Amino acid sequence: MHVIGTAGHVDHGKSTLIKALTGIDPDRLREEKERQMTIDLGFAWLNLPSGEEIGIVDVPGHRDFIENMLAGAGGIDAVLFIIAADEGIMPQSREHLSILNLLEINKGIIVLTKIDLVEDQEWLDLVRSDIKQFTENSFLVDAPIIGVSAITGEGLNELLQAIDETIRQCEPKRDIGRARLPIDRIFSIKGFGTVVTGTMLDGAFSIGQQVEILPAGREARIRGLQSHKKKLDRSEPGSRTAVNLTGVDVDDIQRGDVLAEPGFFSPTSLIDVRLTLLPDSSSQLKHNDEVKIFSGAAQSLARARLIKKKILEPAEMGWLQLDLVDELVVAKGDHFILRRPSPAETIGGGIVLDPHPGRRHKRFSPSVFDHFEMLETGSIQDQLLDLIRAKQPILLKEIIDISGIEKQKILEELAPLAGDEIVLINAKGNQLTQNSLLVIGSDWQYSMDQILQTIRDFHLQFPLRAGISKNELKETLVWGTDKLNHYLDGLVVRELITQESGVISLPGHHVQFSDEVNRQIASVLNLFRAAPFTPPSLTELLETYDLDLIKVLIADQRLIQTSDDIAFRKEDFNEMALKLVEFIQRQGGITLGQFRDIFNTSRKFALSFLEYLDKQGVTRFDGEKRVIRNIDKLTL
Repeated sequence: MHVIGTAGHVDHGKSTLIKALTGIDPDRLREEKERQMTIDLGFAWLNLPSGEEIGIVDVPGHRDFIENMLAGAGGIDAVLFIIAADEGIMPQSREHLSILNLLEINKGIIVLTKIDLVEDQEWLDLVRSDIKQFTENSFLVDAPIIGVSAITGEGLNELLQAIDETIRQCEPKRDIGRARLPIDRIFSIKGFGTVVTGTMLDGAFSIGQQVEILPAGREARIRGLQSHKKKLDRSEPGSRTAVNLTGVDVDDIQRGDVLAEPGFFSPTSLIDVRLTLLPDSSSQLKHNDEVKIFSGAAQSLARARLIKKKILEPAEMGWLQLDLVDELVVAKGDHFILRRPSPAETIGGGIVLDPHPGRRHKRFSPSVFDHFEMLETGSIQDQLLDLIRAKQPILLKEIIDISGIEKQKILEELAPLAGDEIVLINAKGNQLTQNSLLVIGSDWQYSMDQILQTIRDFHLQFPLRAGISKNELKETLVWGTDKLNHYLDGLVVRELITQESGVISLPGHHVQFSDEVNRQIASVLNLFRAAPFTPPSLTELLETYDLDLIKVLIADQRLIQTSDDIAFRKEDFNEMALKLVEFIQRQGGITLGQFRDIFNTSRKFALSFLEYLDKQGVTRFDGEKRVIRNIDKLTL
């Protein structure tokens, strides 16, 4: 299905012509009817002589409503460029044609309206001559010029035939399996609820489908679909579509939001673009100038960060990063228009090269120039590899979102590279899925070697430790948390490391005790054996022995740590626990003083031991004494 749009100066008869062609008045607002002037977007549809049904978007021509015009111009396949025979070329004629050129609309018909008001043939010939000159450097240079009268009907049949021929030359809208609908109208119908309309892009929706409304991320479900007031089970790419939503209110949505299939699109506040300034722009574009971007039905203020150049002159083409005030939802290849906010003026337009660059580029870096060049002119495979290299590790579904390339084409280009030029971190095999996490093969090898060597060095430096913690590894490598986690997961999948309780080691690694370490262990345990119920504190031990040695003894449970600074030898702990249980079973409970006297220890050690058993669930304190809570919790 295709959509055509109108364009042209205010009061040149755009809406009147649409009503004459379709029987539908696109001016739906009371103010539009009172002022006899289109203010907002209007919509209609038309059955062509060939039988094809097309949608029509009618846009306002007045300069005060140019932003509304931009909300409707982006999704059209061809244009009816309207020029009134009694007035000829006017200021908004010029601005509208500039916008259409920038949006790369390449099909159109010039419609000379109100010919019933002009009897002077010389005037009509002059207007036609002006039109030829006006369009000579535009896509309308060879477009037919058809004179019509919406009042008498003259020329309407000829115009219908011309529209039919033009539509046959339009490419079908692509379906790359990631449906989105830029919302240009929102309203509510009693008994049905919220309805949004727009032109379907990149895919199709179905009844019952879950969708999300971006950039807010609200979830909804499709209750119903219509196109040209006909109920549908499934929408078509390129069609004007009305979507009845459940789970969301009218007040939750605004023009410019995007209805999308979940998981494919995400809002962005920074985009890389190619921009062309209009030849008749009133001024240069300088770095950090404030501009207003229009894409789809959305708009935002932005700062223009010029790449490679300090200034962009009228008619010049250049690369920019646009730093957006409001998040937008765009895809690679989307067209946009730039205007100055004040005084309001259309200055240029172009295409989105990267909707998610992730960071600000160095403006005069040769590598950045190469990156932009690749985004524009590289082969599909080269562009995909460049994208992976710039954002790795990256999910395949993110590549589908960012690249704007059909999913099947991406799979065809990347599948032969899997396992060599690209690596699937989160899988042993090379079968690509949407959840495949991809990196460049050489970068994976380098990063993997860094991790493994760091762990290897740690084992050598700290032989008494089971492994390195994730935080220690992160600090050594100076990596971000997400990157480290992804690479560690990949190494675990490949069984190149083990990861348990936050400790990372090489497979088969275990703590090995040298003769010297064994001598020190014996020395520590002798200290505990000499004073079983009043053992040395851990702080005292660290004055002579290495922390790792003490940790090993605690990890092996040769020492039982009962509080921050107190531990007991395992054999002594067991003796104390058994005598405690026997006393409680015989006496019904035990006080702190009784326990202290049995073992001739101090209050500090007695309290540490008893509170430890409380925490383990073996005993509990009833306010006066300890009683048995669960004897099965006692591990000896």
